[in-house]
Amino acid sequence: MTKSRFNKFLAYWYKRILIFGIITIIIFLIFNFLIPKEFNYNEINIFISLLIASLIVESGRAESRWFAFGVLPGRWMLKELFIGFAIAIISIVIFFGFLYFLGGVLIIAKLPDTGTLTLLLLIIFCSSAAEELIVRGIILQALLDRFGKTMAILTTSFVFGFAHLSNPNLNVIGIINVMIAGIFFSVAYISTRSLWLPISFHFVWNAGIQLFLGSAVSGYNYGYYLMKLDISKFNSFSKWLVGGDFGIEGSIITTIILMLSIFIVLKISHISPYIASIIFKRNYKESELIYNLINS
Repeated sequence: MTKSRFNKFLAYWYKRILIFGIITIIIFLIFNFLIPKEFNYNEINIFISLLIASLIVESGRAESRWFAFGVLPGRWMLKELFIGFAIAIISIVIFFGFLYFLGGVLIIAKLPDTGTLTLLLLIIFCSSAAEELIVRGIILQALLDRFGKTMAILTTSFVFGFAHLSNPNLNVIGIINVMIAGIFFSVAYISTRSLWLPISFHFVWNAGIQLFLGSAVSGYNYGYYLMKLDISKFNSFSKWLVGGDFGIEGSIITTIILMLSIFIVLKISHISPYIASIIFKRNYKESELIYNLINS
């Protein structure tokens, strides 16, 4: 397929999702075949496969650049990484203070060895970034082009929630919070046209609640923590405040934190003029290609 034909193929939103999925699966299968089992971690392989697929698809779009799907390097990247980091850290500190106020007993754990901690952080990062590449990196952006902001945000938030339905110990507040988190991540992307902010928040939040609160991450507990607050004495009525076995993401406090985070991102985030110009030229050219194909 020539570059011109590839440009025309990728101009259609649903074809971008299709080719993205096919490329990802092919790369993942190749990695699984080539990498020895002792070094083969699905989370890492999936992330790398998704990243390569994203770069290939974006590079194949008309009038686009390889980073235009949301990974523009430079000053704006650092700003968005910091905003995501700061919001996540402040949220975790607020939750820690709340649990301590409720009467949680502080437990300091023995640090895991450096290799284990590094691998744990790498797996958490790859899992978080992979979710952003799939949902906000390809699906949200494709739906934005076809259906606009509101429908794209609601649809991807539902998809994000649906993807977590099989998580262990899921509760009603938990699934609501996952969908609100989906709205937050979508708003973060749309406000910046960048994946750096949602990836930064997603990773720091997941790593932070595991390591510094001893909480499960969406129902999964990696079994390591630097410190945590023991909440075992809380009665069943109190658990809706702390999330129960699903982790703090099943808490009503997390609901409030996520809604405040959406408001903050809307207030302080901006789109890089450079990336805005690239996206405008790309969308204009793809609209022109589709128009010519329909009327040819």
